Amino acid sequence: MPEPSLFTEQEAGKGRSTLGDPLVGLSEHGDVAALADDIDPALPRCSGVRVD
Repeated sequence: MPEPSLFTEQEAGKGRSTLGDPLVGLSEHGDVAALADDIDPALPRCSGVRVD
């Protein structure tokens, strides 16, 4: 797995500004916020802690 860069967030932001935010396009087809409200309780987010 590659080491994270000090500029990871800036690089991701640059990619989003260049390509556009994909969620904006999705929101044209459905209510993304309502979907998130249904999905988030069913699929808890990862804490980021690795278990070996």
